[in-house]
Amino acid sequence: MEEKPTTPINPEEAHRLKILAKINAALKSLGSSATYRRAYEALPEYKPLENMNIAMVDDSANIGEAFIPHFMIATNGNMSFILHKDQSLATFVKKILEVKPDIVLIDYTLENGIKGDDLARLLLYEGFSGKIVGFSSSAFYNKKFTDIGALAVKKDTSEPINSVIALANLIK
Repeated sequence: MEEKPTTPINPEEAHRLKILAKINAALKSLGSSATYRRAYEALPEYKPLENMNIAMVDDSANIGEAFIPHFMIATNGNMSFILHKDQSLATFVKKILEVKPDIVLIDYTLENGIKGDDLARLLLYEGFSGKIVGFSSSAFYNKKFTDIGALAVKKDTSEPINSVIALANLIK
């Protein structure tokens, strides 16, 4: 039987395929029907986030769909989207700490009346030593994070790239 010749894949393309697989797996885990066919190259502005492990906390799967591709590309696939539904605050903190993030992005308004700044306080109490970043579309809510010593970035749902670049600039 004759073997078909194979075309070697270059390392950059192999890397993009790996990131693409992570993007699509993360979207599928949210129950999304979205499927990406291509992972784009990281923008130069993303460099400070390269290889950082980011956990993004939100109670909306739609937010995950918007931001997962961008943060996966920016971090070389080191991003976890953690959907908050009916978990207790203590259970949720444990879930966040399990992914060993360098940065935790936290929405302010979560399920069951849980507030993001309370989650941030509990993470700090549990010894989290990474960066906690409030991630709300509201400056009012982001101030609640900065009031407790966390950082904050505006969540731009219409142009997620802007939020990724803002976070990269914040942690430079």
